[in-house]
Amino acid sequence: MERDQNSRLSWGGALLIAILITVLAFFGARFVRQFQARDTFGTYALIDLPNNQGLQVVGDGFVYY
Repeated sequence: MERDQNSRLSWGGALLIAILITVLAFFGARFVRQFQARDTFGTYALIDLPNNQGLQVVGDGFVYY
């Protein structure tokens, strides 16, 4: 049995499909982020830290006692 080579998808066609899927995923993610995402950082408050007493640096933040 011989296989027909014309029924294969060309490299250009495969690349075009991959680009199309990537673009659709990008715009889908932007749509979800724009309309359904909430603030990821919460709220900020200004606090007075006299002489840095009770302040401990942890990771990329701090803890105040």
